[in-house]
Parts: sequence; structure tokens; C-alpha cells
Amino acid sequence: MPLRRPPLIISLIIFTALMMTMDAWATEKVIHNFVPAPLGANSVSSLVSDPSGNLYGTTQYGGYYSFGTVFKLTPKSGDGWTEQ
Repeated sequence: MPLRRPPLIISLIIFTALMMTMDAWATEKVIHNFVPAPLGANSVSSLVSDPSGNLYGTTQYGGYYSFGTVFKLTPKSGDGWTEQ
């Protein structure tokens, strides 16, 4: 017995549901702009958070010998972040 293709309407419903959920996956927000070297530039890693809400990551450039940096972003009360 040959396989039947699902009706077009079911395919469209599945496609629409997938497209609606993709917006949630692609949401990004810039929370900090790095000043060029020596403080670091070109963040190259995924951020890691701690229980206090601080974020940690690395940059490709910056630091004493321009080999990159490790940074910590601490949320300010209100809005914004403090870079260390």
C-alpha cells in the first residue's frame, strides 16, 4: 500500500505553528557595547550567568597583550550593566 501524503491543510498548520515559535528562538537584545582595546572587543563566547544575575564571557581582542579578556557584567539597579 503506497504512503499517503498528509492533506495540504495539515501541512500548512504545522508550518504556521513552527514559524510562530521561531520568533521566540531568535530574540536577542544588546545589553552592553564594548569599548575597543584595551578593555576587550568582539565577544566570542556564550555568556554564563551566576545566581546573582552576573554574566561572564570572553573577548577575542583586548587585554595587556591583545590576546583577549575575560569579563563580568553586573546588572545596575534600574537599567544597564557594569563591566569588569
